Amino acid sequence: MNRKQFLLIADDYEAVEAGQALFQTNCVACHGETGMGGGPAAETLEPKPASLADGEMMSTVSDADDKHIEDEHTDEHAEEEHEDDHSD
Repeated sequence: MNRKQFLLIADDYEAVEAGQALFQTNCVACHGETGMGGGPAAETLEPKPASLADGEMMSTVSDADDKHIEDEHTDEHAEEEHEDDHSD
């Protein structure tokens, strides 16, 4: 399922609940609780996390971008990146 398909069924309680759990696990540390980019790990990141509330920017996200996000922006990957930032 791609992002556009998910948005079409966002009124499905189970899908919304699953999305919230994924966001908490994989996104909050950098993007913050509101998705604006001000999570606790954001200070150490360059470039700074994007605001997921920016509708104009989000409308440009493609299926390929979704795949990249799924592959690269997971909790495990983020932890590795964060550890690399502090290994100097």
